[in-house]
Amino acid sequence: MKNYSVAVFGSSLRADFDKYSDRDLLVVANDFKTLEKLKETYSKDDWSISFYTYSKLEYLSKNGSLFIKHLQKESKTIIDPNDRFKDIINHFNPKTDYKKDIKDCENYFNIIKTVPKTTLGFAWFCDCLFVGLRNCLVFKNAEN
Repeated sequence: MKNYSVAVFGSSLRADFDKYSDRDLLVVANDFKTLEKLKETYSKDDWSISFYTYSKLEYLSKNGSLFIKHLQKESKTIIDPNDRFKDIINHFNPKTDYKKDIKDCENYFNIIKTVPKTTLGFAWFCDCLFVGLRNCLVFKNAEN
């Protein structure tokens, strides 16, 4: 019997998936040693893979991580012995407010005050700006 869980999540399950979209796969196991072994198995195909321990996912679920909410809404379980993954995402505990997360997002922008004056520096700036704005909007949306 397999002692790990696998789920497909994200845009590959939505109607807006296209040839430019990545294919997200989540692999969850008890420990890092098992995850290392599973990396070999699951990293062969063209997937964007997220590896987590069950304890990390449980922590995220208990502490209101929106990643768990995302998994609740947009994941399809492929392997899940004893419904362990299902139990974790079903016990998601949303935060009562996301003000601290929003403040953390605002503070994140401090890292892009000085942009290296190179093409690579500008690309880094754009990437950081996108991530910061996306995260702020996600937390603002969660707050509403």
